[in-house]
Amino acid sequence: MFLTNMLKSDYVYPDANDAATVTVVMKEDTWEQDEKEVLAYAKSFIQKGKIFIDAGCGFGRLIPVFAQCFEKVIAVEPDLQRIQKAKETIALAGLSKKVEFVHLPIEEVTIKDKAAVILSSHIIQHISTTAVPVMLRKIRTLLKRGGLLILTTSNSPRETDRFVQSYLRNGKSIQEEIQKTKFESLVDATDGVLPVRQYSSQSLVNLLEHAGFTVVAQRLFHKSTIYPKGKDVLVIVK
Repeated sequence: MFLTNMLKSDYVYPDANDAATVTVVMKEDTWEQDEKEVLAYAKSFIQKGKIFIDAGCGFGRLIPVFAQCFEKVIAVEPDLQRIQKAKETIALAGLSKKVEFVHLPIEEVTIKDKAAVILSSHIIQHISTTAVPVMLRKIRTLLKRGGLLILTTSNSPRETDRFVQSYLRNGKSIQEEIQKTKFESLVDATDGVLPVRQYSSQSLVNLLEHAGFTVVAQRLFHKSTIYPKGKDVLVIVK
């Protein structure tokens, strides 16, 4: 039953070219600096290893941040356009010989040697609620014993999960709260409306623990007037 709404290799990310996301980022003066700091914090938990997987690499912009710590990087992305742009990003960074690209959902990936670290950056907030546990359990099988999952996602401003839709209207980024059923219907949409699940702390921890992980560290970031505690959350588990 968990196979409903799983990502496919013909998946198309709803927010083409990250238009809605970029519009939000441009409004926040400290957005990029906050991200740099939280990624540096995540890296402090990493010991140099053999394999690093970016599970949902998008345009590949985070791969150079972690590539120096590993012998090999596997960049996984189900959206063909995004993985093609990721290849360009990696070529410009001079990392093409180190990075292997896999055009598949992470749930379909098989590897010979398990990963020391897997990154999942802002992925689980956009996929079906029934697909999230499947993805997390799959990631656990791809990690070597003692390996780390570095996960970032959207943080809920309340004690329960919150669902929103994000899109551009006349050049402005619009976010509207929606019901869970509406969120599920938007997961496979390609009309520029991005479904976002904002996780409460307890909900996120429960999902990770049910998948067999143990939380090592948790940190909120991207604080703003609307999200005084932080719009996003970093969780490191093993």
